[in-house]
This record gives sequence, C-alpha cells and structure tokens, in this order.
Amino acid sequence: MKRVTLLLCLLLPTVALAAWKGPDGQPIADGESRRSVGDFGASLVITPDEKKFQREWDTQPEPPSLRTTDKVRVGQSVSAMVLFHGCRADQAGHCNVVARYFLLRPGGQREAAGDGPVWTQAPLPEGRIQLGQSNPTMAFDGNDAPGEYTLIAEVEDKVAGYTLKLAQTLHLSKDAGR
Repeated sequence: MKRVTLLLCLLLPTVALAAWKGPDGQPIADGESRRSVGDFGASLVITPDEKKFQREWDTQPEPPSLRTTDKVRVGQSVSAMVLFHGCRADQAGHCNVVARYFLLRPGGQREAAGDGPVWTQAPLPEGRIQLGQSNPTMAFDGNDAPGEYTLIAEVEDKVAGYTLKLAQTLHLSKDAGR
C-alpha cells in the first residue's frame, strides 16, 4: 500500500457550492466515488488505517496527506471514510446527514455493511470539507473470495432531501503482491 495525497484534500480551500472544484477553480466532474447535488457533495475513500487517517485529518495543515487504498489482503481490514460539504441545517441549526453502507461481493451478492450518522452538528463554513463521523470497518478472512469488491455508500442529507450513491472498488487478494 502506498501513501496518497487525496486530490480531494488538495481541493479543501477551493470547494464551492454545487460541485467539487479543482485548484484552478474549475468544476471537477462527478465520479463513482465523488458526487454532488445542489449545495451538497460527498466523497467515499477507503483507508487501511482509520485511526491514522483521523489523526492526520485533525492535525495536519491543509491539504493533509492521507493514506488511502484500493487493495486489501485476506486477514486485513479497511475502513470507509466519507468526506462531504454543504449540508443543510434544520431549524435548530444542525445538519442531519446519514450513510448506509453495502458491500457488493465478486459474485454479485450485496450485503449490509453498516449505517450511521455522518454529521449531526452545525454545517461548516461555506467551502469547507468535513470528515464524516460514520466510518465502518470491513475485515476479510479466509472465507472471503479473492477478487473485486465494491463498497457502496448511500449518503443522505435528510434536511435537504438529497441522497448521493457513492461506490469505491476494492481488490481482495490472498498474497502481498496484489
């Protein structure tokens, strides 16, 4: 696994309403793991070390260097992280963003992988990206078939009425090579 500076994190100071924006201020097209609608945007990343990811998010200057992956070996685990911007506040001034996670196995079987709140506090200032609070961990053992898995996150801003479906592919192998 290698250390990656997330393109998304390079965008921290330049995110604008209604779309993800690059350092040049130009919109970045939605992709499988990053989407936006209205003022709301979310991105799904997978990390091999949730605690380290959280610590780096909290302590590094912008943009932080965050370790992500699209590979895992049998006997290891990975965690899903949702980054988002632009949630809408309710009358009390709080967002209500939740996520439901699913794992699509190589044979096509879809199974629940957790759910929980992403953000229930006041929205961040305009143009800021926030790391969500719900970060499920998936462990893979000898009963899991090697191959391509897809982690799906349905991220919902309940106040705004927006739902974004995000997906990130993960390759499970039995050996260290891939």
